[in-house]
Amino acid sequence: MSVSINDFKVYISFLQNKVQSGGSTTTAQFTELAHRAQMSVFENDWQLYLKTGEMSDFLAIFLVTATLNPNPLTGYLAYPSDYQHMAGVRSYYGLKERKVEYLDNKAWTEVMASQLMAPTRSFPKYTEYAGEIRFLPRDVNIVILDYLREPVKPVWAY
Repeated sequence: MSVSINDFKVYISFLQNKVQSGGSTTTAQFTELAHRAQMSVFENDWQLYLKTGEMSDFLAIFLVTATLNPNPLTGYLAYPSDYQHMAGVRSYYGLKERKVEYLDNKAWTEVMASQLMAPTRSFPKYTEYAGEIRFLPRDVNIVILDYLREPVKPVWAY
């Protein structure tokens, strides 16, 4: 069920008893309240997705797929400007799309030091650290990020 931003504004005014008292919520207050409500639903649905693996229709609206090239010397890739949460990472090698395995920072350090478990282009790895995504091997060419973009702040104005 879709609700217009004006219907939401009227509902909020009703809940705040502004309709009966003759007061009103300022545009800035309403805009902030609408953004908080949207982010609350977004984060709740994200937590549910982490538990169940099922993406809600609401969350699917924010799913973005981007094809990017990490720096071949460092293996680093900056987050997209609208990035909020990672949904999946894949790469291309040998004309095949391959899943890129996520490693936490402790495992990342161990893999970097190991010659037995060194990632290859057939079995690449990534971690998220210091505001960027890091890949091994560093020369992984094409990366496909499935991520959830940050919701756009709703605006109620005349």
